[in-house]
Amino acid sequence: MINTSKLPVNPEYFQFNFERGLMNNRHRYLYCIAVLFLACPYSSMAAENDPADRYQMGIRGGISLGDGEPSNDMPTYGLFGRYRINDQWLFGVGLDYTTYDFEDPASLLHLQTDKVYDASISQYVFSVWGEREFDTGADWIVPFVFAGIGIGVGNDDTITGNYQHGGQFSIYADPGTEIIPGLGIGARFPVADNVFIETAARFDYHFADWDVRDNISGASSNIDDYSTFGGYLALIYTF
Repeated sequence: MINTSKLPVNPEYFQFNFERGLMNNRHRYLYCIAVLFLACPYSSMAAENDPADRYQMGIRGGISLGDGEPSNDMPTYGLFGRYRINDQWLFGVGLDYTTYDFEDPASLLHLQTDKVYDASISQYVFSVWGEREFDTGADWIVPFVFAGIGIGVGNDDTITGNYQHGGQFSIYADPGTEIIPGLGIGARFPVADNVFIETAARFDYHFADWDVRDNISGASSNIDDYSTFGGYLALIYTF
């Protein structure tokens, strides 16, 4: 059930914004579907080659850093798995959860408030990627590079507070759905039989169209595409 307390005051605006966002993001959804479709045939390649430790399951935690709009830092953690296609290539899927402060949305709306207020935003990201390992001849390290795409579904938030000169505001922030291509480089280190520690650095570009508005004054703005840099640490079991 939709929580109407978090919706903008004008329901016609909400309907228009939803339809506008759907139209603007349609080509991004199609692009993501195409990536998923093209990735599927790789699974059939494994029939010709049966390397050991075909599957990987792992947990990871990390952080992504931005320029402050919408946030300076975005902690994230999640689960992921990989399927080994051959000795060099792997296909991965992951589900990550991130929660962070949308910092001072009132300043984006040029509102003067009695103090700084942050909105709380959370997001689930489903991602797929391709990965290539490199053989260095050393048993203690497995370097790799990867590239893929994710879909981020965010939860909205409404914050209330006081204007600097009296009166109360009610700011509604909705991150909507983001399309997130990314790439990175990392390495795995064996620590026990079938157990690895993994670390990686990554760059992500967020195709975004955030809706930010003050339900009281009617002031509105949006956040367009933005990029983040970050990294993660993971524990992996292979079988």
